[in-house]
Amino acid sequence: MDKTVLVPQDSNSDEIDLSQLIKKVWSTRLTVLMTALLFIGLFCGVLALKIEKSQPTFSQLIGFTFKGIEEGKYPNGDNFRLEDILAPSIINAIYEELNLAQTNMTLNELASELKIYPYSPERAFILQKYSSIINDKNRSDEDKAEARSNMAKELKNALNASARIEFSNSGGHLTSQQSLNIVSKIPKLWAQQAIFVRGVTKHEITLLSSSVIKNIISDTQSPLQQLSTLWNYFQKLKADLSEIATLSSATTARDDETNLTISDLEVLLTNLERQFITTPSPWTFDHEGSLNLNKSLYSPRLFDVSLVENLDYLVAVDVLAQRIQLVKSNLTSLESVPFASIATDPQSGLTLQDVNRLLQDMEVYDLQQLRAPLLELGISKDASRVPLYYNFRIRELERDRDALNQQVQAIQKAENRYITGGTGQSAVDQNNSTSNSSLGQTTTLIPQLGDAFLDKIIAMSEKGGDMEYRQDLNKDTIQLEQQAIELEKQINELKEYLILFTDAQKNKIDDNLKQQYIKEIQQEFPATFEKLGHFAKVSQRISNRLRYAQEIEKVFSKSEYKLTNDIYLQNISTESVFALKNIQNEMAGYANIAQRIVDKIDSDRYGVVNDLYRYLNEPQIDEPQLISKRDIMIFIGGLLASIIFSMFGHLAYQTIRSKD
Repeated sequence: MDKTVLVPQDSNSDEIDLSQLIKKVWSTRLTVLMTALLFIGLFCGVLALKIEKSQPTFSQLIGFTFKGIEEGKYPNGDNFRLEDILAPSIINAIYEELNLAQTNMTLNELASELKIYPYSPERAFILQKYSSIINDKNRSDEDKAEARSNMAKELKNALNASARIEFSNSGGHLTSQQSLNIVSKIPKLWAQQAIFVRGVTKHEITLLSSSVIKNIISDTQSPLQQLSTLWNYFQKLKADLSEIATLSSATTARDDETNLTISDLEVLLTNLERQFITTPSPWTFDHEGSLNLNKSLYSPRLFDVSLVENLDYLVAVDVLAQRIQLVKSNLTSLESVPFASIATDPQSGLTLQDVNRLLQDMEVYDLQQLRAPLLELGISKDASRVPLYYNFRIRELERDRDALNQQVQAIQKAENRYITGGTGQSAVDQNNSTSNSSLGQTTTLIPQLGDAFLDKIIAMSEKGGDMEYRQDLNKDTIQLEQQAIELEKQINELKEYLILFTDAQKNKIDDNLKQQYIKEIQQEFPATFEKLGHFAKVSQRISNRLRYAQEIEKVFSKSEYKLTNDIYLQNISTESVFALKNIQNEMAGYANIAQRIVDKIDSDRYGVVNDLYRYLNEPQIDEPQLISKRDIMIFIGGLLASIIFSMFGHLAYQTIRSKD
């Protein structure tokens, strides 16, 4: 019987033997080392060849100083491009000036070796300034977004403000000094061509000439027209000086004749402006014309005594009283105008307050002095007309009074309905009829409630506040009652006049006394009407003066030194102020000086270099780097790749040999 022998199987036959793997990898060490040394040698050879062929770079930093660089514009408004600095005409000029043809460098080679880039020496500072905000976790997203936006703008402006000119000299045709001369002289040649060929610093400023200023006003113009015209040209001259002051050379340019700069002229023009504004101060006092305020004033023609010559004496006195109210109406209209209280009539020296006081005296004394003898003595041209006139006036006033009372009743009804919610009954007497005993008949009065009055009641009822609505009703009621009381007073007054006149007709009065008073009254009437006409003229002259002051103030409305129009209401003589002709002559002189300064700025003697750019540093020699970051990365990557390739190659070779 055969016996079977069991051999135990290796349970780790499917597992990797690490010790064997390490031995195999270690066996590749010489191959890997040789390959690495070969790569290092090859890399060093290539790097040495690169360094041998490399040439230093020559650079020059410049900053642009002309106005408009932020918008990409030359001072005269032409478009500016960074490429302008290396334009073919500039390269040709530098090639000829440095006589580079003798160096075996061609013009095309020179152009290809030159480069220009935007440069920002402030870039690090700008990034640092905003990085604290952008990286701050406590800041909101809005703050960070605003910081990023501002940083981008500042970086853009910084890049626009400066540039870096580079020259490679890769062919090695030029010496270091020649290369430095190239980058140093290119900005200067560019500035010369830009200024003298293209005229980029010549400003098209159309200055006012002195001859124009001397002839802009004429004697055919009114003083106000002359003032407005000269002021417009003054503003143009002021704007011209401000524009010249923005030029970079304007700060140093001086007029050879006066030794003044543009800044000096601006100061002088400011002083002249202050004098200019005060020049018309006496004009309203001396002015006579038809330039009136936009106010409805009664004309002096209404105060012609011939208008009342055919009226009875007492009727004429009432007309006189009414004319006094017309003049008072003129005064009331003018009182609302600013500075009207200080304005005086140039002829009489009266103010509005003076005229108002004189009118009050006329009402109290002159009118009473005229009316009293007419009533007490019964003087009239036709005694039968006076009672008819007074009775008619009394009835007319009574109708007006009754109409006011009806309006009061309507308001009271509205208030009563508002309080009771529309259900209450008014206790106000609604009797609208009255008996006219003088006419012997009964007249029914129709309520005189016009559309305007009813609209006012409705408008008040639409107001939201209960208290406000009732206060408005009470206020209107009081006003209407006051008017009714005033009418009642006039009615009683007329009734008294009628009684006095009627009694005087019954009494026998000496005719000589009557004739004496008639003679006096006939003399006083024209004088009183003439006085009222004079007051009306005073109000119109004051109106004229106020309007004239307003028009003068309007001329200078855009000046930062403008004055209120009370300065033009002073009672001063023209000899005490600067004349308009003097202002004109001063302006012409300043225009001449400004033109000479502009001509000097544009002349060859002024800043070729400083008008467009400035050097930020001395021309630099930038030596090439022995090894760059890119070279290091290539070296590391290549070394690792060579090691891995050699190791796996060696292992593959061993595996193939073991199978054979």
